[in-house]
Amino acid sequence: MSSILFRAFYKLLYALRIFRPYTSLNPMEYLGRLSGRGRPYDRWYRSPEDVEHFRDSEVLRRVYYRNTAIYFLCNRNSVIEREILSKGLFDKPILELMLDFTRDNSTLIDVGANIGAYAVPLAVLLPDTTVHAFEPNPQVASRMEKNIQINSCSNIVVHKEALSDRQGKATLFSVRPDSSDTFDPGLSSIRAAAVESESTKPVEVHLETLDNVFSDTDEEITFIKIDVQGMELPVLKGAQKTIQTHRPCILFEYEDELFETADEAESVRQELKKFLGMLGYTTYYLNVRFGSAMLAPVNWSAISNCNLLALPESAS
Repeated sequence: MSSILFRAFYKLLYALRIFRPYTSLNPMEYLGRLSGRGRPYDRWYRSPEDVEHFRDSEVLRRVYYRNTAIYFLCNRNSVIEREILSKGLFDKPILELMLDFTRDNSTLIDVGANIGAYAVPLAVLLPDTTVHAFEPNPQVASRMEKNIQINSCSNIVVHKEALSDRQGKATLFSVRPDSSDTFDPGLSSIRAAAVESESTKPVEVHLETLDNVFSDTDEEITFIKIDVQGMELPVLKGAQKTIQTHRPCILFEYEDELFETADEAESVRQELKKFLGMLGYTTYYLNVRFGSAMLAPVNWSAISNCNLLALPESAS
């Protein structure tokens, strides 16, 4: 009798929308319920077939965006891939801004491409655009290549070297997938101070500059995105000739916390201000809530952790 009452009670909770059926959950929540966090007598979440097939951490997620199907191989323990599982795309406002400023039949450079969270959708949606994706972390680059293969993206060129203002060798402190239950390989960096040492594995990587990679290119470069955990300034300095020649829009991340002292962070901010100003760029702060819908000129003394968009003066 108690079993019948429990079932009736739970059905009432669903009817009142106090509990939600699986059809109204995002995939990440649903996978969590299948992993054992379901409720007693909860037949909506405990499909035996789903429990059997979604037991492992890997899931192939289909995202339908701008009338186009995009696929990502997702590990539910990875921060970026969890967001793709949950929301469909990673950091959608940034992706849409990149689409706004990238002209078709041109070239886009993604520095710190990770699993291709931006590169793959851009390549699928802009088939006549060439995307150069730089990702020095071997494990992450391998996952990006799988996503490229799944989506048949023939217009993505993968580069496995790290970028800086010089050529040579460097140590990449890469975040290990097994360092915790939830990991973020996007936090890997050449700057040891930017990464928690206990969760990293040192990997020797080759250093290149964008100027050297694109010294003989005939391609029109319209957009550069940079997310390299505190190495943004060296990457920009190593791209000075490329920027002067092509005048691309530049999107980059800046974080005070990636530097050892407040004085070092302030010095980097002022160097960024001077460098971009010298090249004739106006830099805008991206409002977290509104993304590219509302941009403000940067107060270089006030920024701390944000995304910045630098536009050539002729385009600003």
